[in-house]
Amino acid sequence: ESRVAIHYRSNVTPPATNPTWTLRWRVWGGTAWSADSTHTPNTGSPVRWVRVAYNPVDTKYYERIAVSLSDDGYLDAYVNTKTAWVVTNNIASVGTTANAYRAFDVAYEKTSGKAILVYAIDSANTAQDLAYRTWDGATWSAVSYIDDGGHATDIQYSWVALASKPTSGSNEIALIAID
Repeated sequence: ESRVAIHYRSNVTPPATNPTWTLRWRVWGGTAWSADSTHTPNTGSPVRWVRVAYNPVDTKYYERIAVSLSDDGYLDAYVNTKTAWVVTNNIASVGTTANAYRAFDVAYEKTSGKAILVYAIDSANTAQDLAYRTWDGATWSAVSYIDDGGHATDIQYSWVALASKPTSGSNEIALIAID
């Protein structure tokens, strides 16, 4: 399978009802794009943002994670395990203020093939400025939190970006977040 895919939302049916609630994808076959496919179940409200990451480990070349953010403020995760899609609806919430922005990102560690999903949270807890969950190839971890120690007050982030260090043998991932 190709390592090139696009995940998106569309206003075109099918599905017959609420087409903007469905995450769709196509895979590049080398000369043409595949037919339009849809993830099920749907996201629960219109999709606003989508981020996709591929596993860089050669033996897991087929694994990719697509995460969508919808109007309702929830993130939905879709993991291609070659034989099936592991769907986790409402894996996290950024709230309905940050959902206007790309308040999340997903990236894989270069060597281990583990992934991390980092996202903004709408919290009044000053020690919970960002949250994250990790994918170990089979399951998502419980939620953990990041405290931006440079601020004594609670920070509400609206933009999150991750970048994996491309060096062989590295599992480092850089994070930048904008409030």
